[in-house]
Amino acid sequence: MNKGLVLGVIAGVVVVGGAVSSVLFKDPLVSEGKAVYGYYCTHCHGTSGHGDGFNAVNLDPKPRDHTDGGEPYMAGRTNEEIFEAVSKGGRAIGKSSFMPPWGGVLSEKEIWSLVAYMRTLHKNSAPKVVVPKETKLERPKFPSSRKKTIEIPAEVGEDGQPVDPEVVRAKLVQTGERLFEKKFGCTGCHSVGGVGGKVGPSLSRAGFRLRESYIFNWIKNPQSIKPGTKMPNFQLRDQDALAITLYLKTLKAAPEGPPEGKGGGT
Repeated sequence: MNKGLVLGVIAGVVVVGGAVSSVLFKDPLVSEGKAVYGYYCTHCHGTSGHGDGFNAVNLDPKPRDHTDGGEPYMAGRTNEEIFEAVSKGGRAIGKSSFMPPWGGVLSEKEIWSLVAYMRTLHKNSAPKVVVPKETKLERPKFPSSRKKTIEIPAEVGEDGQPVDPEVVRAKLVQTGERLFEKKFGCTGCHSVGGVGGKVGPSLSRAGFRLRESYIFNWIKNPQSIKPGTKMPNFQLRDQDALAITLYLKTLKAAPEGPPEGKGGGT
């Protein structure tokens, strides 16, 4: 092929691609969504939305491919349905609990911006995303938790006698494990015993490292402790936060590898 023709074709592709990109991101809502997506979504969904983020290998089921590379799923959803999925999380729409509810972290406008950006990742005939007039522009604010001690609630048995607090604690630990692994999908981001996600820290030694009160306060409202955290805010009830806290305090695995700074030599 003529070298000049090849160079001309390449130049044309670059120009056209640049023009498309320029037009695409002239929409401020799409630009905002791209930034939000890059911060909160790419670790699972990938930088281009293919569902191939660095954490995807740790998840089953796998993250949604927002480009519809495998199946035309996104194209079949309305803008409102995508908004609901992002806001309320996968469990609320009958999908994986590994997809957390971002409505406790992001503003409604930010979620609409995500919808607008995701619409650029796949072919669709959906109408242009327009932010409704009543949309809240500010991020949600929840009261911070400042518990200094954790108390096991008293229970009375069928015989009318108080239940041993250790028995109550054991029941709460079982509940906390179920909530952690199943209902809230915490293993999508955190690993225990080497199994689970890599977005957040391993919790295998949480029982050694963290105080009960800190765990409780953190999972109740992580943004009140660290505003920029990527940790979702599940708006947990106190009893659920307590159960998960007590479960995490049971995790006391042996150290993984040599102590930091000591090296691995013998």
